[in-house]
Amino acid sequence: MSVDHLGAFAEQRIRFVEEQRCLSAFGSFEHRRQILLRFANPFRNDARQIDDEKIDFQRVCENFGRQCFACAWWASEKQAHSARAGTIAEETPLVEDARLVFQARNCFLKLAQAVGRKHDPGKRVILTVGTDCAIGKMSVALELRSSALAAGRSASFVPTGQTGMMIDGWGAAVDRLISDFAQGTVEWMVEEGERRGDWVIVEGQGSLDHPAYSSVTLALIHGATPHAMVLVHKAGQTEHDFDHLPDASFPIASLVPFIKLHEQVAGLVAPSKIVAIALNTSAIASEEDARAEIARVGAETGLPVDDPVRFGGGPLWTQIVAGVEALPWV
Repeated sequence: MSVDHLGAFAEQRIRFVEEQRCLSAFGSFEHRRQILLRFANPFRNDARQIDDEKIDFQRVCENFGRQCFACAWWASEKQAHSARAGTIAEETPLVEDARLVFQARNCFLKLAQAVGRKHDPGKRVILTVGTDCAIGKMSVALELRSSALAAGRSASFVPTGQTGMMIDGWGAAVDRLISDFAQGTVEWMVEEGERRGDWVIVEGQGSLDHPAYSSVTLALIHGATPHAMVLVHKAGQTEHDFDHLPDASFPIASLVPFIKLHEQVAGLVAPSKIVAIALNTSAIASEEDARAEIARVGAETGLPVDDPVRFGGGPLWTQIVAGVEALPWV
């Protein structure tokens, strides 16, 4: 592809997405080949011409389900590895002579500023937030979604990071978004989540007081405008995961004031309340000691507390539902 065509290609790609206004479910569209090719990255280092008839969508559907990423495609080894000069690269084929080209972090499909969209009637939006990064906000969200479905609820999971995207087959890596559009993209994803279920569990990122990742947390709180939040905390962790300044320390906040801070920050845009704590007890070997720590944190905060990954999400989900339904703004 020549440089002269890049501008038109990008405009065509963006216009196509705007017209569809859909995060995923590409499998339901009639012309899936055209959808995938519109998202091909024109800045890759080879100038091959991709033959859309060679793309094997059966393999896509078998390996990723019907909701496939628009920026991933299976192609034959010869089509996927044509060199700039047009010669065929001699590489070992993967998965029966096919290769996965996958760029999850570049796969955000809509950039929009927040418009203050209100949640649809009957929908309940819950966001997982945390006292640090990488302590289980995605895992908790998935466990809660599973528990909701097991209880007969209509529930969806909104993936906001690349791992969650690969698990559920849609979403956007929020930490990859341009800052002015982060809240609007989250708002749009929540709208899609509401289309998929009545109880919408939004995957959290970072933490509100993290020295590097606080901005993505703020975008999720103000973009998702959750009715309620679930605070994820790792038992025993005293400092943030941040080692770039050896002489500095960034302690984990005390739970009670940190809970109030989240509710105050959320209230700047829309009211929200932390209704439960998901405690990561992976650092506690004994189940007896883990349950004792769960009881201690519950007494400290006055909130329902459990480890839904270790002990199952059903009991905590029941308490979350009760807490959400009691909120005056629901």
